[in-house]
Amino acid sequence: MVGALVAAAPAASAASAASVVKPDAQGQGAYVNGKVGAEPGELSEYCTSAPKQAYQRNGSNGSSQPALIASSAANKPVPTNDWWSSLVFRHWHLEATWTGCDLGQPLYAQPAAYSWHNRGLGMTYTNKVSSAVNFGGLTNFTGQGYQYMSPAWDGHDLYAGVAGSASNKFQEFNGSTLQVEDWTDWTVQTSLTGGSQQIRSIIGHGLPIAWFQAVGGAARIQTTGSTQASGTGTDTLTLAVNGRTYVAWAPYGSTWQGSGSNVFAAESGWYAIAIVPDGASASQVATGWKQYAYSPVTGTRVDYTYDQAAGTLKAHYGVTVSRKAGNGSTDSTVMALYPHQEQYRSDGTVSSNPQTYTSARGAMTVLTGTGFTTSTPFYGVLTEMPGVTTLPGGADHDQLMRYLDMTEDNPTNAGANEDRYGNASYWTGKGLGRAARVAEVADQAGDTVARSKALAKIKSTLTEWFTPSSGSDSDKVFAYSSAYGTLLAYPAGPGGTDQYGTLTRMNDHHFHYAYFIEAAATLARFDPAWAKQYGAMVDLLIRDVASSDRNDSMFPYLRTFDIYAGHSWASGDGGFSTGVNQESSAEAMNLAQAMVLWGEVTGKQSIRDTGIYLYTTEAAAISRYWFNSGGDFPPGTYSKNYASMVWSSGAQYSLWFPDKGAETFYGINMLPVTGGSLYLGYNRQVAARTWNEYQGQQANPKYWHDIMYSYRALSDPADALSKFKAADGNGTFGEDTGGSHAHSFNWIAGLNALGAVDTSVVANYPLAATFTKNGNHNYVVTNASSQAITVTFTNVSTGAVVATVTAPAGTSATSVAGAAPKITGAATGGAGISIPAPPIDPSDPTDPGTPTDPTDPTDPTDPTDPTDPTDPTDPTDPTDPTDPGGDTGGGTTDPGDTGGGTTTPGGGTTTPGDGTTTNPGSDQGTITIKVPAGQVKTTKTARSVRLKKAKIVKGQRSKRTIRVKKAARIKIVLAGTRGVPLTGKIQLKVGKKIIGKAKLKRSKNVAIATVSIKKAKNKYRGKITVRFAGSKAYAPASLATGLRAVAK
Repeated sequence: MVGALVAAAPAASAASAASVVKPDAQGQGAYVNGKVGAEPGELSEYCTSAPKQAYQRNGSNGSSQPALIASSAANKPVPTNDWWSSLVFRHWHLEATWTGCDLGQPLYAQPAAYSWHNRGLGMTYTNKVSSAVNFGGLTNFTGQGYQYMSPAWDGHDLYAGVAGSASNKFQEFNGSTLQVEDWTDWTVQTSLTGGSQQIRSIIGHGLPIAWFQAVGGAARIQTTGSTQASGTGTDTLTLAVNGRTYVAWAPYGSTWQGSGSNVFAAESGWYAIAIVPDGASASQVATGWKQYAYSPVTGTRVDYTYDQAAGTLKAHYGVTVSRKAGNGSTDSTVMALYPHQEQYRSDGTVSSNPQTYTSARGAMTVLTGTGFTTSTPFYGVLTEMPGVTTLPGGADHDQLMRYLDMTEDNPTNAGANEDRYGNASYWTGKGLGRAARVAEVADQAGDTVARSKALAKIKSTLTEWFTPSSGSDSDKVFAYSSAYGTLLAYPAGPGGTDQYGTLTRMNDHHFHYAYFIEAAATLARFDPAWAKQYGAMVDLLIRDVASSDRNDSMFPYLRTFDIYAGHSWASGDGGFSTGVNQESSAEAMNLAQAMVLWGEVTGKQSIRDTGIYLYTTEAAAISRYWFNSGGDFPPGTYSKNYASMVWSSGAQYSLWFPDKGAETFYGINMLPVTGGSLYLGYNRQVAARTWNEYQGQQANPKYWHDIMYSYRALSDPADALSKFKAADGNGTFGEDTGGSHAHSFNWIAGLNALGAVDTSVVANYPLAATFTKNGNHNYVVTNASSQAITVTFTNVSTGAVVATVTAPAGTSATSVAGAAPKITGAATGGAGISIPAPPIDPSDPTDPGTPTDPTDPTDPTDPTDPTDPTDPTDPTDPTDPTDPGGDTGGGTTDPGDTGGGTTTPGGGTTTPGDGTTTNPGSDQGTITIKVPAGQVKTTKTARSVRLKKAKIVKGQRSKRTIRVKKAARIKIVLAGTRGVPLTGKIQLKVGKKIIGKAKLKRSKNVAIATVSIKKAKNKYRGKITVRFAGSKAYAPASLATGLRAVAK
């Protein structure tokens, strides 16, 4: 949430005075097209509420002020909630000395911060950290946090502009008309005009070069503070300003001239200024980046694909340029990648400039090219966590039923939500979210009464909001405002207020609307006829916050999501000197998971896949920038490993709402808890660390027991269940207004039975997830369709199939420790989306596919070359029919490789030769556990190996890294069970690529192998894993070494 209660401008007209529009002529849903109440920009502080039009204001002496957006972009919906949004929400100043529209707030396009000044665009490399400062009017500011602040508008290191006179190239410019001319996915083009002179700029996220065009006068740079310059008289100027170094290239064919120590000018035309990376040579940048200086980036674009068969989201971040100097320019550019991008970058390229920049998000890696690609595993979302022990027949089923009885007559918790806050959109949404959780839990538990009542409340509430002419409560309405291209929800707050600035400031739309979308997805599973009638309104809500159509004439592309930053922004207007911000990252994730559910249930693939892009990308960013999983917080300034809110300029431990105990600081990034909250458990160690950090401040929650104990269950479910029972037993268990005893108990009990979220396995279906407990994989599938489905689970690292699970229409299938799935639920099911064929299994020798690169020549002298004759006495010979082969995935004994556990008499059947063992278990659901070809499932459990040591003995870059394109040697020590010999072969891999192989040698109670890595094989960057092929006594395993292959 952003901001406190904001007084809204009075409504210009009633809803009845505007037209009612049905987005689907065949459906029943509708919205108001026209003014209902306060709209964006309708506060006296803003210059205008119509940024595409000229306007008049008090103090302007009746003169017309130019539009904030140039006519060249007048037909495009206006982006908000972006790093440069303050340029379309500028502020009007009526002062004794000056009256007019300001030039916007600082623009954080890291690694630089920019501010417009009358003389040009100020630019500073923001590499100095300081303590958090309350520039944003925070209600609950603690002073804890860090900032990489932009200087004041007149304090930047340098200003890029144009000469104020055509006849005097050193004269200072005095521009007055600032306009946004164009924008792409992570760049903005603006211009400042004064008289016959104009300076145009192109800046963007991750672009360490800024480009400028001086029109009507000379290119002009002015520095502020201590300056050392070199290169006057040439086309390349090096400027050391206030301890930071920049390189400026003059317009092609011209040279820089100086005037005094801090003003430099050249001819008119395109010029560029770059920040020199940390520790880099300015002279090398001046020479090596010159071609990029004459190639301004004019297009940036993300293209994403959900590779469903592989369970992976692939995204390409591409740039296009405009070459301004023929052969002196190029088609590529210089980019600086954020840590979450570098973590999942999969294009295999190695940066030719292995330098970094300091930023508020951590070190940014320098890369040159036309773009980069990331591949992020998608581990799935669920309609609801299966409680396992709370399911019919389970030990805790009766207790869950008692909790459900408590919700029956009030599924939305109306007294604490919509009734208390005058039907405001956020609180109505919270109630809808609660009802959706109740409905899903009740469906699994077989409580048809609680389920029906919850669904009925969802249906009546959504129908009323989607029917603006419904009569008694016609104030519950969505209305379209064309000025900013947005859908507004009325009422937005109690008593006619704009409670969180959703109307006038464009804050929090994704938070509010996610609850509506999530509830609609639940309702659609049970009532597809309603979804058909009102689904176009749900789609409209999605388009407002996350339209995936670049040609959408009503809404901007992915409004609330910052594509390059990798996460959403709640702040719509960017009206702070600290930039834009987001507090509740979990409510942003609620939108993503709601889109996945809605898209899957209704068969709308574009919505589903966009939801998966948002989910995977934002989960990676949240892990690093809110929970510090990568150690990206600056040392010394901030002692915590968690931030309750993230700003463009840094992160803080503060809140927009009053302090209700430490749980609110932490819980705000955990709520709402849903089947889409599993990302919070991807890193169990981080979840445990965050919990312990919270516990250091507060032994027990005061109010939000449901949220905090649900989060605890992701790292220690047994402890969470114990705490739940204790608090419930003594009557102190408290809940967020969107929570319930029933949901919390079901969630915690489910994780206690299923174990930790397993990130070694993905599925070819988005509503499926894997957990691990006691060495067993446990699988969950929610079938959102009206047809039976079979879902394939594969190992992330190897692609090996580990299991398949069949779920009947409209049900959930939960398989624990290889047992037949428990089938629960009785939804009708929606249209669904077809599931692709399972991927080729590289671990199956009967599969015609091969995991190796057939074009990769092998070394005939390499004793581990797979074409080399094998030792017939070697028990790990891959041609030996006693070799179990297969893969475990993630370093634990994989039940799939040994048949999935024990044989149930009369239940499972073995099919020799096809590599699978099937246990139908019931007449509805089945699970198939992968078994290597030729093997029979037995009751014997294979032993597991563990990694004792991984040490670099040659080719070391640092203690834990090796250089790519260099020969290296790594010593691996594995341990098994005492008294049971451990032999076999291992491979070292980066991703799926094998970089070296060796045979284990026994040494006392361990086995040792020293793997030689040849220079030609060592060409992939990333984490190094060791793959043990398995033996008669030990199961195969893939183990993390903690080592990495990195650039030179």
